[in-house]
Amino acid sequence: MSSAPSVPDVEVGASWLGDCEHVLTAGALELLVVLHGTFGQRRAELSESRAVRDTEPAAIEMMDALALQAAEPPSGAAGRLAGRAAARRSGTAPGRPL
Repeated sequence: MSSAPSVPDVEVGASWLGDCEHVLTAGALELLVVLHGTFGQRRAELSESRAVRDTEPAAIEMMDALALQAAEPPSGAAGRLAGRAAARRSGTAPGRPL
C-alpha cells in the first residue's frame, strides 16, 4: 500500500491502494481543491434539493413511470431491429446464405 500525495488542505479519507498515485497525483488533488472551492457550495445545495425532491410523491411516481418506460421494448422499426440484434447475439436468428 502506498500513501497519498501531500497537498495542503487535502485529507484523503479513503484507503490508498496500489498505484493510485499515478492517477490521483498532487496536481489532480490540487485541481479537486479548486473545483470544490468553486462549486462545492452549489453542489451541496443541489444535492439537498434533490434529496427533498426525491421524497415527494410526484417525483416518486415520475421515477416509477420512467423505470417502466425504460423496461418496455421499443415499438416499430426500432423494436424490430433491437429484436433481430438480440436474436443474432443469442444465436437464435436464422443465418443468411453467403
